[in-house]
Amino acid sequence: MISIVMATYNGEKYVEKQLQSILMQTVKPSEVIIHDDCSEDKTVQVIYNFIKKNNLDNWKLSVNKQNEGYRKNFKNLLLDAKGDIIFFSDQDDEWNERKIELMSDAMRLNKNIKALNSGVCLINSNSEEIKVKLGKNSYNANFLHSMKKIDKLSYYSVESLLISNISPGCTMAITKELKEIFLKNYVGDMPHDWYLNILASIGGGCAFLNQELTMYRMHNNNTLGSATGKGLKASIRFFNQNERADEFQERLRALSNMEKSIIPSTLQLTYVRGYLKARMVFYQNPSVFRLFKLYRYHDYRERTQVKGKVWDVLLSLRISKLIEKMC
Repeated sequence: MISIVMATYNGEKYVEKQLQSILMQTVKPSEVIIHDDCSEDKTVQVIYNFIKKNNLDNWKLSVNKQNEGYRKNFKNLLLDAKGDIIFFSDQDDEWNERKIELMSDAMRLNKNIKALNSGVCLINSNSEEIKVKLGKNSYNANFLHSMKKIDKLSYYSVESLLISNISPGCTMAITKELKEIFLKNYVGDMPHDWYLNILASIGGGCAFLNQELTMYRMHNNNTLGSATGKGLKASIRFFNQNERADEFQERLRALSNMEKSIIPSTLQLTYVRGYLKARMVFYQNPSVFRLFKLYRYHDYRERTQVKGKVWDVLLSLRISKLIEKMC
């Protein structure tokens, strides 16, 4: 049984294209569960009309009584999902018509996979492909870093995933088994999809399928997309120092909670913890000294793109505010 879960919020402009791409899949889902998080536009009406027009009895739409935020919304979606394989869907992307077929086949052929992520092709608001210049040792539209060439199917460790995720959550499919572990342990201390990948990796079950099966839309309401591949000026415009510090603090908090319950004590994560703390401390109070400490970590030297390193230098010299005004 295959489930698709989708969280929606103010997505009237693109949601029908995503629904259509799901409807056209070569392998049909057993159920599609959609939770709307109190949209203020016509999202709910668009979805309702689509379900009614296509007589989709196994597609279920509900509207939250109050706005819950995307993390809680997706957790509640997983509570409702009954599938052996569960696909995550954003409201504004488009799927390759063979996405369910290819990903579910890979999971059934490789029983150790608990979370499978696919590649993305970036598209604009008109569904036109956006060409992306890949950074050094980067793949998957710069979402994935690897020091070696990636295979068609690659696996990722706990240590690697604590440092960075490998693909957007909208590319992910998970097993029912992983869902149950997630529901017992997740307290919302980091993004749900990233957390799921880390959970899967503990048993060697987090994988990446190197095929572009999700057309990932970048538009004005998509903060991540808006800053991707647009150079230093765009990165500066969308950069938020406090958010960056909070992001690393969240990961440290999640790591601490997972070590208490699900990460084996035999797994040595001293390096990862030190790296995450160094990143957090730098963004909380940037200085040249703290930037030098970051450079001790090979993951900073290898993973951070040139524009990111330049911006960190500006932060350390405390002239970033002047640069922001110029941009």
